[in-house]
Amino acid sequence: MDDMFIYAGHGERGRISFCDTDPNQRIVTGEIVKGTIIAHDYMNDSLTTFPNHHCINELPNNHLVNARCVLYLACRSGKSYTSSYGTYNLIDETFNKGAHFVLGATEKITEAHVDPWMEEFFASAKRGNSIEQCIEDADKKIGNITYNTDYGQGTCYGLPVYTRGDQKQYLSIGG
Repeated sequence: MDDMFIYAGHGERGRISFCDTDPNQRIVTGEIVKGTIIAHDYMNDSLTTFPNHHCINELPNNHLVNARCVLYLACRSGKSYTSSYGTYNLIDETFNKGAHFVLGATEKITEAHVDPWMEEFFASAKRGNSIEQCIEDADKKIGNITYNTDYGQGTCYGLPVYTRGDQKQYLSIGG
């Protein structure tokens, strides 16, 4: 499906990072960041250690209009980044460039949460459900989860996420 972008991996406030990892290890240390998508070019000053920045705000207006569904399933990708220049959010910036629906995690999540969530999200879409129902079904599959926050542990029902856009739309995913 050309109108979806799904990223499951590493993230931080206002950014996602593409990394080289050892495929033979489940838990990898010393990963090498190959590229980063960030919300806004004003975030560059604090991200000088990350190569190949691609800033969503620098895209032309309506550049992402064909993106019906964008899922940033990465730690804290849905949280805002604040500096002396202002506050920026990857979800907001992606939505502002024309994407119809955008979702990002607000806390630290693990593949133990993301994998079954994503599996059920797509199964629900194949059954002909709206994005809203796909999220509800995926949250129901994983139930209550405990996750790490900036201040300790938290518990919620389903993935802790921030969304923008049209959850009533349907995704046509072949069987």
